[in-house]
Amino acid sequence: MYNDLKGKFVLVTGSASKLGMGHDACLRLAQEGCIVAVHGRPGKRTNPDDIAEGWEGVPSVVKEIEDMGGKAIPVYAELTDVTQVEEMFKKIDEEFGRIDVVVHCASISGPGFCLTEDFDYDMWHKVQNSNGNSFWYVAKEAIKRFKEQKSGNLIVISSVMAKHGGAGTAAYNCAKGANITLSRTIAREVAEYGIRSNCLVAGGFATDMPVVGTSLRQLMKEGMTFEEAVEHNAPWAKDLVPMKRVAPVREMSSVIAFMASEESSFITGQAINVDGGFMMTV
Repeated sequence: MYNDLKGKFVLVTGSASKLGMGHDACLRLAQEGCIVAVHGRPGKRTNPDDIAEGWEGVPSVVKEIEDMGGKAIPVYAELTDVTQVEEMFKKIDEEFGRIDVVVHCASISGPGFCLTEDFDYDMWHKVQNSNGNSFWYVAKEAIKRFKEQKSGNLIVISSVMAKHGGAGTAAYNCAKGANITLSRTIAREVAEYGIRSNCLVAGGFATDMPVVGTSLRQLMKEGMTFEEAVEHNAPWAKDLVPMKRVAPVREMSSVIAFMASEESSFITGQAINVDGGFMMTV
């Protein structure tokens, strides 16, 4: 537990997916005593299988937090729409009066394997907007408030693909690389105001991203537990990840909590690999 997080006001973007990092990050930060703005896109946009089981996205996350005795509010915005991002922060201003930490988890994966020359222009721009520009829009609004407060903490989730540059995912790789570069640029620009900016570079996590999530869900439909599905669905980890396993999202949430706390107060401008050692092998 990080005692300094108690009472901090936190926004976590991309929190509606049941198997996503954002959802779990909300729960962990609420357990730490944070008051959480749980973000999702407008409308009931989450996996149909989850909806069938009664999962409602953002309202379900808020209820989970309230049921554990925590405090949370729902916020909605299409993060590729500047106006909606601005309105989301205005609501946070009205509800919280300040914002201490922003954790940007929102992301899409793109069309699956696609060579660079085969990318459709519209899909390329969709991935760049959803993963790259959205972070800038969110960071822009957060920094304005952080500077007024003379404090703030910005955390963005990137991917090992930004550093590794895997074939067939050029749009995703570029956008996630932009997350790292922008995070570092911001860190240089705002350090004198008592603001920190860091990037967590994720790899080897069992999440709701389509390539992994759909397979996990299918295996669970066939009777496996989530843990059994993760083990069954990721034999590649034994060859590519030195730690020989796939990580549950709670392990990223632990790093997020540390980076959000004052225990990491001298860390800024970093792109920290959280990948079981994967980047050592490439």
